[in-house]
Amino acid sequence: MSISRKVPAWAVGENYELTKTQWLLLFHLLSISKWNNEEKEKHYFVYAKNVKYTEIARELNFSTYLPIKKAMDGLLQTDLVEYCSGVRPFYKIEIPFPYIVMNTSIVKAFYNFSSVINIVTSLRAFSILAQMYKYDEKEFSLSLICKMMNLQRKKTTMEELWIMLNIWKEMGIIEYEEINYTNRLGKKCIKYMIKNIYPKKEIDIEKYFNEDSQEDKSAKIYEKLKDDFEKDFGIHRVNWEE
Repeated sequence: MSISRKVPAWAVGENYELTKTQWLLLFHLLSISKWNNEEKEKHYFVYAKNVKYTEIARELNFSTYLPIKKAMDGLLQTDLVEYCSGVRPFYKIEIPFPYIVMNTSIVKAFYNFSSVINIVTSLRAFSILAQMYKYDEKEFSLSLICKMMNLQRKKTTMEELWIMLNIWKEMGIIEYEEINYTNRLGKKCIKYMIKNIYPKKEIDIEKYFNEDSQEDKSAKIYEKLKDDFEKDFGIHRVNWEE
């Protein structure tokens, strides 16, 4: 049993050099944005009156609005966010493939784990799996995700992806089945079948970060899952299929 190694054109997408706060703000704006369905526009928009730095800072658990303002200033220097003046000023927001719009609570969770798992890796991997599910490509392996993201298939990277999958499953934003199989080289491997994925689901952040600091709690969760990964690392070393 093998997995197709063909990488869809949308999987690679564009790379943007944004800060963690800029990614968080961008996806927050997308979560409260609108889309012109009648015109089938390829961008989203949010009215300027609804972008209040103090309120956004409070929503995203920042003690001051200054990081949010700085992040917005940075985003406005990219081609992702554009301020449009007029009778009803608004921000035009682009979302490049393979990224998707997701609930702010999910992005906040990714942000909270960013001390141990890169937020861009989280956003990109989750978006790719959501796109796969959308296009009815439901089987994947850790190696395939590495290939789609242009990442080296090394132990630390696969470990990070495996830990992310388990965290997402615990959060209830993805359902998947693990399938053991033997590849063409006779090695025991594991692949996954996406049963469902929920990018718009509201999750309870406090459930994961209500006792310790965000950094300490995320580190504890990461280390526990890392130990579990070490026990079964061999079965995750899926060889490249041509």
